[in-house]
Amino acid sequence: MAQISVPRLLADLDRLAAIGGRPDGGVDRVAGSAADWEARRWLAARIEEVGLEAEIDPAGNVLGRVPRSRGPWLLLGSHTDTVPAGGRLDGALGVVAALEVLRALREAGDRRAERLQVVSFFDEEGVSGTGLTGSRALAERAGDRLLGYLELHVEQGPRLEREGAELGVVSAIVAIRRLDVLIEGQANHAGTTPMAERRDAGRAAFRTLAGLRELLWQADPEMVGNVGQLELRPGSPNVVPGEAVITLELRATEEAALGRAQELFRQRLERICAQERCQPRIAARPGLPATPMDPRVVAALERVCRRLGRPWRRLASGAGHDAVSLAPRCPVGMLFVPSCGGISHSPAEHTPEPLLALGARALLEGALETLAALDPVGWFNVAPEAEARALLLGCCASRRWAEQVAAGRPYPDADSLLAAADATWWGLGPDDWREAIFAHPRIGEPSEAREREEQGGIEGAPPTVLAGLVEGNRRYEQRFGWRFLVRASGRSADEMLATLNQRLGNDPERELQVAAGEQAQITRLRLARWLQEGT
Repeated sequence: MAQISVPRLLADLDRLAAIGGRPDGGVDRVAGSAADWEARRWLAARIEEVGLEAEIDPAGNVLGRVPRSRGPWLLLGSHTDTVPAGGRLDGALGVVAALEVLRALREAGDRRAERLQVVSFFDEEGVSGTGLTGSRALAERAGDRLLGYLELHVEQGPRLEREGAELGVVSAIVAIRRLDVLIEGQANHAGTTPMAERRDAGRAAFRTLAGLRELLWQADPEMVGNVGQLELRPGSPNVVPGEAVITLELRATEEAALGRAQELFRQRLERICAQERCQPRIAARPGLPATPMDPRVVAALERVCRRLGRPWRRLASGAGHDAVSLAPRCPVGMLFVPSCGGISHSPAEHTPEPLLALGARALLEGALETLAALDPVGWFNVAPEAEARALLLGCCASRRWAEQVAAGRPYPDADSLLAAADATWWGLGPDDWREAIFAHPRIGEPSEAREREEQGGIEGAPPTVLAGLVEGNRRYEQRFGWRFLVRASGRSADEMLATLNQRLGNDPERELQVAAGEQAQITRLRLARWLQEGT
């Protein structure tokens, strides 16, 4: 089984941080700089050191994969460029962890490594360019060769740490809307114009912005907004401002919330400007829509978090990421680990080493779980023998059946796998059938979540019907020597009880054939569900 090498992961992070490193612990590795290209060459060499194939594409993206693998691939990675005086983990963690995942799988001889590709995107930050440059180019050039995209990142905010969560599953990347606001008053001499007679654009601006936090909370308690640019004109200490120019940025996971906030802001601005005898104008710039993560990938990552047993939560990302570029082309998902103090884009950016290791482990398991969710047959064909059999045994508890179906790999498509499963079952004998039948819970006594879902018709059944099932199960087992088995999905408790009573009249040989047929239906339903949902 593949295992993350924590010392190797941390050593690679340290080596990458030294490229463009600053005395204060920060990193200067702006896209296109000498340090940025040194980091890209280092990463390509590191990929090749372990026998993988490296490529720097025309957009400047660094790619790594198993030699001669053809795709489509599940892309793992992030970016290695930084803002000036940036942190050592923003982007870098996702790239180094992705490489460690691919190395670990390759070293373990796991053929699923052939389905993965590592990437370090060019110019995510947009300091020297437009931002998301490399991911946009890759999405345009090679989107049809991507199975999906998965990224590990530091949160860059305080929520996980504040709540004691060690992992975060991203549900969406927020939409961004920017408003250009102009307030027109009247410039006048600040020493001679009485306060009550002023048309002070600055005062109107400050009064409006003073209630911004409460206004946003009214629109959506989770949304955020910021005024990072405010200019008063003509900008002299002894002149009443005749104009105030404001840039307001709003971020939320839903366009509707942005619309509510914009309308509330407009109403507040117009009311205050009327009181101050000023004229407001608002113009909305073209914004970025919200980017929801793929539900299948989100569900896969949540299953991993539950298995790991560490505190986690689902949350939206308030920062943009390369997933925004790839989402129109393929399913995307993201994992977060906490940022100490919520600090990022700063030399003080920090996440404890145990959480970095946990994030890499979650990325490894998340990649395999996501492969199974997005391409179940492809995952099944290259999964280790033990994992393939375990999956099959969850559908039908016959060991010989699972061995033979697993031995028939690879299967070209889902229909071929389902057909092989059915043919293999009917090629077995009574002992194998009984083995599978005995593994099922009694009708009316489901214990696991999947069994309770399959026997959903039992819920709310009258006590007399439930009692009839208990007694019927007892009589059936006494007569035939194995448990009563029926495809429960879509059947009511009354229907199952009637079927049980009817089948009590069968002779044993006939009844075993009937039970084997029910098992075949149950097996097909479970396999089909896994092929559709990857669960």
